[in-house]
Amino acid sequence: HILTRAFANMPHQKVVIVGDGPEKVFLEQESKHYPNISFLGQLDKWQLEGYMKRCKAFICPSIWYEGTPLTVIEAFASGTPVIASRLGVLSESISDGYNGFHFTAGDPGDLEKKIEIFLRETGNNNMFYKNARQTYLEKYQPEIHYMAMLKIYENAIAKYNE
Repeated sequence: HILTRAFANMPHQKVVIVGDGPEKVFLEQESKHYPNISFLGQLDKWQLEGYMKRCKAFICPSIWYEGTPLTVIEAFASGTPVIASRLGVLSESISDGYNGFHFTAGDPGDLEKKIEIFLRETGNNNMFYKNARQTYLEKYQPEIHYMAMLKIYENAIAKYNE
C-alpha cells in the first residue's frame, strides 16, 4: 500500500508491480482508478529479469526487517538502482545516493520525495546504474557471496567448538 499510495500522487510516473501475495486483490481494487499503476502478477525468472533490466529503479517498500532480499541482489546484478525502506539490511545494502536511495519505512510521502530526487539525479546521468552493477560485482557475485557464506559457517563452527 505504501508503493501504490506514493504513485497515486504521481500520475505522470508509471509503476509496474510484479508478484503475487495476499494483498494483491486489495491493492488492485485500491489502485483501479490510477492508470499509472499496473499489476503483472507472478512472472517466471526470465520475464522478471527482462523487466528488471528495463526499469528505471527497483522499489522495495518493505515494512519488515528482513535478510537481504534476493530481488535487491537481482536488481544490482541487472545494474538497476534500488529505492528501499531504511530498515535493517536494506539500509546497509543500499548506499543512499550511490546505488539507490532510502526512504522512511511505511511513509508514502517520503517514498514519493525519494523517487522525485532519484529521477532528477538520474536525468542524464547513468552513475546510479553503474554503481548498482558495481555493488553486485563487489558484494554479491557468486564467488564472493560463496566465500562470505563459507566464512560465516566457519566462524559458527569455531564458536561451537570452543
